Amino acid sequence: MSVSAFDSTLLGGLFGDPEVAALIEDDARIRAMLRVEAALARAAASVGAIPAEAGERIAAVAETLVLAPAEL
Repeated sequence: MSVSAFDSTLLGGLFGDPEVAALIEDDARIRAMLRVEAALARAAASVGAIPAEAGERIAAVAETLVLAPAEL
């Protein structure tokens, strides 16, 4: 038996709204995760947990990385 968010009483209607669908599609979720990684790298660098250069490099890659969800 498979389960789908479309079957959800609470969330099912959200997927019919193109604006909301754009926010929760796989690409958008991955971009959000990468923004978190960039912020985490900068925060770690700001407190000396990692070198500043490493924090900026990690953030730069995370902010420009394009991943294909189907290939993950």
